[in-house]
Amino acid sequence: MRPFLSKISSRSCQFRELTPANVNGIRIEFCQVGGLGSPAVLGQPTGHLVGIMDLIEEFEVQIPSETEAGQKAGQRIIELLERLDFPTKDVFGVRLALEEALVNAIKHGNRMDSEKSVRIACQVFIQKVHIEIEDEGSGFDWNHLPDPTDIENLEKPCGRGVMLMRAFMNVVEFNEQGNCVILEKLKGVDVETDDLDE
Repeated sequence: MRPFLSKISSRSCQFRELTPANVNGIRIEFCQVGGLGSPAVLGQPTGHLVGIMDLIEEFEVQIPSETEAGQKAGQRIIELLERLDFPTKDVFGVRLALEEALVNAIKHGNRMDSEKSVRIACQVFIQKVHIEIEDEGSGFDWNHLPDPTDIENLEKPCGRGVMLMRAFMNVVEFNEQGNCVILEKLKGVDVETDDLDE
C-alpha cells in the first residue's frame, strides 16, 4: 500500500511515510490533514483513530487534458462514495469540487494541451475520501486569489472555483507551485464556517 500524503513539496505532491503507532495491538497510520503543518488522524477529525484496515480502495491514473476523461475519473470516485453510503450532501459536494478541480487542471493548468496530462490519485476510506489532482502547468499563486464576493469581482470568474471547493470540502490545500490540489471530505462532517473565512 502506498504511504499516505503527509507533506506537500514545492514542485508537486510527494508522499512520505510517517511513523505508525500501535494502539491495543492495532497498527495506526497518521498523516496531516488539518492544514499545512496541522496534524490530524486519517479518516476522522483530530482526536479519533482510524486503522489502515479502513482503506477501501485507492488508485492513481494519468488522464489526457480532455474534460470527458476527467468526468469518467470523477464518476469512478462518486460511485465509490455512493456504495459506501456517504450522505447525499457529501456526494453532491465532492462532485462539484471534483468538477471544479478537474476543469482548473485541464483548461487553466494544462490549457487543453494534448501533450500534457493530469494525475488523479484517490484514497477512499470508510469515513473519508482523499483526492489529489495535479496538472503539468506552471501553477498559480493561490495565496493571493481575489475575493470573488467583493463587489469589484462579482463579474470576474477568477477565484470562484476555489471558493466553491472550500465550501464543500473539509480540506482544500495546494502545493507551493499551485499545480496540485488536495481535497478531503470527511463522511457526514460539515465544513466549518471559520475555514471559509481564511
